[in-house]
Amino acid sequence: MNELFRNSFDLEQHILSTWNVLDDIRTLYKNVLEDDHLSKDDIANVLLGLATLYNMKFDASFHTFETVHGGLCDLNNLLDSTTAVNRERATKIEELIAENAALKAKSKAKKPANKLSYRGNK
Repeated sequence: MNELFRNSFDLEQHILSTWNVLDDIRTLYKNVLEDDHLSKDDIANVLLGLATLYNMKFDASFHTFETVHGGLCDLNNLLDSTTAVNRERATKIEELIAENAALKAKSKAKKPANKLSYRGNK
């Protein structure tokens, strides 16, 4: 269970780190506007590097998502099976209670009524 929480936190961190792409694009944009020495090749290399870097980040994020999703599915299956077992137990308990009540009723019906006999009554 702790691993699931840790993986959920990791997923959040991966998602948050992907927002850095916006800062990186703004940095490139600013440098393109301010630096006359950047060639088309320099810009293309930066863009290619960003694409490669963020592809790695997105792959890591998706891998963490799959891990978290798998853990949640496992947890859900465990809860479903536990619920099914508890339902079976509850049904069995209800059957036993009903059976016990039926036996008590049957036992009461078989007992003769107490007849008090007094001396002198014939």
